Order: sequence, then C-alpha cells, then structure tokens
Amino acid sequence: MKRCLRSLLPVFLILSLSTSCGQHKNTAPSSAEKQNPKNIILVIGDGMGLSQVSLTYYYQDSSAFSAFPVIGLISTSSSHQKITDSAASGTAFATGFKTRNGMLGMDPDSSTLENIVEILSGFGMKTAVVSTAPITHATPAAFYAHIDSRGKQEEIAEQLLTSDIDLFIGGGHRFFSERKDGRNLFAEDHGVQLYENTLDSIKHLDIQKRYGFVFDSEALPPAHKGRGPLLTEFTDLALQHLQACRNGFFLMLEAAQIDWAGHDMDVEGSIAEMKDMDDMLRSVLDFARKDGNTLVIVTGDHETGGLLLPPAKKEDGRSDYSDIAPLFATSSHTAVLLPLFACGPGAELFSGVYSNSDLFNKILSLKN
Repeated sequence: MKRCLRSLLPVFLILSLSTSCGQHKNTAPSSAEKQNPKNIILVIGDGMGLSQVSLTYYYQDSSAFSAFPVIGLISTSSSHQKITDSAASGTAFATGFKTRNGMLGMDPDSSTLENIVEILSGFGMKTAVVSTAPITHATPAAFYAHIDSRGKQEEIAEQLLTSDIDLFIGGGHRFFSERKDGRNLFAEDHGVQLYENTLDSIKHLDIQKRYGFVFDSEALPPAHKGRGPLLTEFTDLALQHLQACRNGFFLMLEAAQIDWAGHDMDVEGSIAEMKDMDDMLRSVLDFARKDGNTLVIVTGDHETGGLLLPPAKKEDGRSDYSDIAPLFATSSHTAVLLPLFACGPGAELFSGVYSNSDLFNKILSLKN
C-alpha cells in the first residue's frame, strides 16, 4: 500500500532574503523575491563528508561552498543499522522514511512509499535526475523506484521508464540494452524518447514530453581519467530544458563518484571528483542567482572512507603544518554527521541538526 503524506505536511512561514544564493559569496541578488521557491535543486555528493568538502578549499583558489549562507548537519543511519548505504539514505531523502540498507522506495516491511517526485509531479512540476553513475544506481533510483534490492538494476530501468521522471541523464546503458531477458528498452515504446550516448538533441526538447539520455555501459569515467566537464554539461542542459516549466521543477543532481574514490581510498580521485562537483555547483548557483526563485540544497548521503586531513611529514618525520597529506581510514562508509548547505527561498528551514529523513518534509512544506 502506498503511503500518502501530503495531508500531514506542516505549513511554514515565508522566509527572508538573507538566504539567497550569492555569486560564490554570501551576497543576496536584488531580484530575489520573498516567497517559497518555484524550483528546487537537490545536489547529492555521494560519499561526501566535511573532509571531502574541505578539499575544495585546499586544492583550488576558491570554493563554491562559500556561497551558501545556511548550513546544517544531518544524521544518516538506516532503519536497522548505524551506517547507511546509498539506497537507504536516498530513500530517506526521497520519501521521509528510513528503511533497510539495499531497499529503494519501500519501508522495512516492503510497503511502497510515495516519493517526492510523485508528489511534486502531482503539483504540475517537472522532475529530473542526473548522475555520473548508472541512472539505475541507488541514489537516482531512490527518487523513482520501489524495489526490495538496489541490485536489480534491469528491473529498476523498467521502473524508470514508467515513473514520473520527465528527464534523466546518466550512465548504465547496459541495463537498458544488454539485458538478461534479451529486451532492448531503447527499441520499446514507454512514452519516453531515449537517446544513446548523445546530448545533441536536448536543446530542442518539448517540455511536455519525457526524455532519457543514457551513456556508457555502466558509469561514466572518473573525473581524473577522462570524463571531462560532463557533469556540468549535463546540469546546464537539464536546467536549460526545465526552466521552461511554468509550474517549476525538481532536479536531483548526483556527483556519484566521490563515493567510489572513497571506496578505492584514492586521494587523487577524491580531489578530482570534488573539483568536478565544485564546477557543477558554480553553474547551479549561477542559475539560481539569475532566476531568484530557486532553492538549492547540497549534502551527502553518507561519508565514504573516513577521510582525514593530517599534516604532511617533513624529511625528519616531524609534522609539517604548512601542508596536508589526505588519507583514508577505511574503504567503507562511515557514520559521521554530514554537512548540508542551502541558499535561496526557504533555505533557512534547513539549518540545525536533524535526520536525513527530515529533508523530505522540509522540502514539501515549501510547496504546500
């Protein structure tokens, strides 16, 4: 049975101008309006904790995170374990309920949960997900799928095509075309116009139709191994398309491979993925500043690797406080609280310390 939460949502007061998105600094654009947001952009750095964010301050001249005037902390435990995976954490974001690790869009007893995409679509908003992972991977799938195991990516691909998602861009080509059941979803009619390994047509899309752009067999390449600025390009093209919706849009952007660099305990990869996310954030903030009616929320789903930023060592073995030498404590997820950053109309609601499952109600309270 699908749980509907719309009637349970609290109504919050209109929030002030002090939360507007600056142009990479804490300044409010004069065009901002005192109202709840028309558009909502949720950016998830998969595996991103405070240490990962800190890398953007030590390995480049400036950080896009400095543009956010509102900062909070979220706890991430799943329903039955202190340390979450991406499926359970994504489900908490998308539905307001904690669930078991590995489950998507279902409560711990396997009851289907209504998600934020389904609810906002009912308000006439357009919805989209973008990821550098397979688009059927746990975090994007949490916003459209209802399934007991994140590993069932071929079934998740089918659910994506029949979901309320209006636009999706990411990897995972093989889950659509190289399937165990022999089907080629690109050749079937699901009411979604699908494109393989190209963005050429996205500039001429009809806002009333649904589209999917799927790249690479599984994930896109890592940032430091040839991916280039694709995450920012995907983001810009999605925003260009979605801004035509007069009822607003909800866009989930995932910088997925921060997590994978953590699992690999790859410092170089982590720095590259955070720089790539920073570039994407600058583009998002530029859009929000110009639009004046867009809420931007940035957080992680969990931290990966227990990243430490100790001092480098001098030749004599003593600590060199003039430099850092990042290192990982584990190849697994950790249970640390995560920073959350917000700017734009409604951003003040996201300060404080709260659970990842609270994000759902906070967002929906701004659309009631």
